Amino acid sequence: MTVDNRIIQTLSPLAPVNRDEIADKTQPGYTFNYDTLPIAFSSNAPAHERYLIQVHLFCPEGCDSLQIRNATKQVLFKARFSWPAEVDAGLESESPGDATLQHYVYECERTERVVIDGGF
Repeated sequence: MTVDNRIIQTLSPLAPVNRDEIADKTQPGYTFNYDTLPIAFSSNAPAHERYLIQVHLFCPEGCDSLQIRNATKQVLFKARFSWPAEVDAGLESESPGDATLQHYVYECERTERVVIDGGF
């Protein structure tokens, strides 16, 4: 299972998850991104990749987000991601007339084995 699928499967019971942007700004929703770093080299190739993950939770401005914020950390940890740090990125809207959203960022990590198959 890919890291993308793990994140989606883990967070979907709480709110909709989309890789790039949330579709419905009237309810909580998640997006995510990550960087990877090769680690544990052997024979000049990495044995693992370290994923530095950012999960973004967006909630409508008046939403009481405390319960979903706590649940986000719990489900990520239970799914074998590191315990996430939470960053309150504040209120934001993309342009005048757009919904104003609460934005929280969860930073966590996961390590996955690298399989080098020789083909591209």
